Parts: sequence; structure tokens; C-alpha cells
Amino acid sequence: MENVSRDGVVYFESHNVPYVNPGKSDYSFRDFKYRCPERKKTARKFVCDADANFLISPHNTWVKKNYLFWNRLKRNKLDGLVDEKSYFLHFLGITTNWQPDLQKLKEVTTEDLVEDQSHIRMMSVAG
Repeated sequence: MENVSRDGVVYFESHNVPYVNPGKSDYSFRDFKYRCPERKKTARKFVCDADANFLISPHNTWVKKNYLFWNRLKRNKLDGLVDEKSYFLHFLGITTNWQPDLQKLKEVTTEDLVEDQSHIRMMSVAG
């Protein structure tokens, strides 16, 4: 990951994986093979070099900038730090449903979704 070594951080956008009924009550991420085609640009995830970032929070990283006699925290700007080739999958059907108003477990059809089994192939290699 040359972005991390160069910039100290790389951000990833996501695709939602909605709840398509898997036909069984005991399911896992492997049972969800369809994602929304559009990328989400909110709640990005990242990989960073902890030594290159002064402050790390769930959604952002900050660096300390020195200006003459005082220091200032500066949030890393996402422009140029997003990896356009990579993404993460947000599995809406696998949830504790702690925000029921968002209706994450609302069942959808595969009609407007894109088949994506990259997570299954990756886990086969990793496992």
C-alpha cells in the first residue's frame, strides 16, 4: 500500500450490501452476494501508519502541524487520499439493528443490485 507509506493514511469508500433474504435463519456474510452499484462517500474507513498521524478517530486522522512557535492539529483532507480501486462492503443484513428507524433489515430484491463475490473469494484465500 504505497499510499500509506507516502501519505501516512489511505481512505476507502464503501458499497452497501442490503438484506436479500438468504433463505435460512443462520446466515453469514457469504450469503450476501449483491451490493448497491453506487459508492457511498460517507463513513469512510481507513488504514494508517499510527506513527505518521497524531490523532486517530473512527472516521478521520489528524496530523500535528508546527507553525513557528505553536502547534495545530490538522485533519487529513480526503482529496487524493481515497483509493479509487478499493472499497469495503457494508453488510446491512448483518446488524444488531441498534438503529431500527434506518430499516437495515428491510428485504430487497436483486433487481437493481450488482453481484459481487469478492469478499467470498478473499476469505477463501485468507482461510
